[in-house]
Amino acid sequence: MKKNIVFTTLALIIALSLSARASALKPEHVAKDAKWVLHFDNDTFKASQFGVFLQDNNNLPEKTMKRQLEKMAEQFGFDPWQDFAALVIYGTDLLSPFQTVSLFYGNFDNALIEKTLQEKEDLQKVEYAGHKLFGIKAGMRNRARRGHEKAPSKRLEPRRNWVSLHSKNIIVFGRSEESVKKAMDVIDGREVSILRDDHLIVGARATEGSFLFVRADLADGNAMVRSNPVLNTVDFVDIVIAEQNGAMNGNFVFKAEDADKAAAIAVGIEGMIAFGTLSATQNPVLSLIAESSKVSVADDMVVVAFSTEIADLSKLVLDAITARMGRGF
Repeated sequence: MKKNIVFTTLALIIALSLSARASALKPEHVAKDAKWVLHFDNDTFKASQFGVFLQDNNNLPEKTMKRQLEKMAEQFGFDPWQDFAALVIYGTDLLSPFQTVSLFYGNFDNALIEKTLQEKEDLQKVEYAGHKLFGIKAGMRNRARRGHEKAPSKRLEPRRNWVSLHSKNIIVFGRSEESVKKAMDVIDGREVSILRDDHLIVGARATEGSFLFVRADLADGNAMVRSNPVLNTVDFVDIVIAEQNGAMNGNFVFKAEDADKAAAIAVGIEGMIAFGTLSATQNPVLSLIAESSKVSVADDMVVVAFSTEIADLSKLVLDAITARMGRGF
């Protein structure tokens, strides 16, 4: 199940790109202890052939993409295609969703958003550093989940997603109150950001036509990452996705501990690619990307590059989005 994680993640990222618009990454807004950071540049994406295709084919049936976007505009007062100025997601733990935050930049109608939030059942409101935080009920949480041990049912407690309308131009979202408060401290300058320790953004090189950048620092990964036979000797991973000359190009760069371990990583990744090419029925997007992927090794660096024609990719991604939205989120 885990073998196709790289390509499944890529397919998801491409699908999600339609709902984000981003300017340059703001490292001063990312916590210094972030283990990974993801940044979308939708200004570039919207102008790309792939982005134009999705917008031109947005006239889909009720309960699919067009209706979902219209519903968001009605409830929150912004057009998801037009009104985002940035989307950055980062986490201070490699796997825990409760230590992950999303920063949305744009032009928001906070009064309408707050009115919509006020309609949520059992809403909690907190004042913090001059800002409002809203806790939205979201099912139940097992308090022992973090340690992966199974807790008795009596330890289940209400779980909330937290939103801060930080300003007219920034909204902070997280799965825990603590993560949102910390993100606000970083934005406001009360906590140190990666601007003063830019190990996470060294690889954020400017690539013509790129609309996505991800970096994950795995050197101090948790037990689950370190037990993975491919990732356990990787120091960091860079991902850059770009559209160039009618093709969607992607580069995954893995920095290994040494050249021998880089060679071993390459073998493991080639196995993932072989598995991905067998997934055409279950995931045509994954299969298309896997078929075009090539692996190369240079000293302690492993590069996985793919390139696929926009026309081929666009149809498969649109079919996948339509099918997913037809089932509802």
